[in-house]
Amino acid sequence: MRFTGDQARELARKAVAGEGHTEYAFSDALPAGRYVVGGMHTDVTSNTEDIAHVLSVVKRVIEYANQHINVGTVGVWLDDGLLYVDAGDTHTTLSSALQWAAQRGELAIYDRHTNRVIDVPQAA
Repeated sequence: MRFTGDQARELARKAVAGEGHTEYAFSDALPAGRYVVGGMHTDVTSNTEDIAHVLSVVKRVIEYANQHINVGTVGVWLDDGLLYVDAGDTHTTLSSALQWAAQRGELAIYDRHTNRVIDVPQAA
């Protein structure tokens, strides 16, 4: 399965509403893991209220995701007035997820089973 137009519209709708949200595209070739790690491809915008603009940003990241078979997640979140749209993948083990997150410079990962954000330990 690849990401769809309906998923793009849902991500944009949630973003304009000020909500974080993640959409998934799993298949037999790309099974779902427990831990979500972003940072594979990120786009950032300060225009968070114009649904047409936000949808265009989301579609750019989804286009990237659909061209890369290992991308299984696209998520949106707001931080300090900026909208982040992020392509990522999932991992079955915490150690693998934390390792990849650290390599990508991510600050946190998401546990799909507990619905918790887990901070990534930062190198001293």
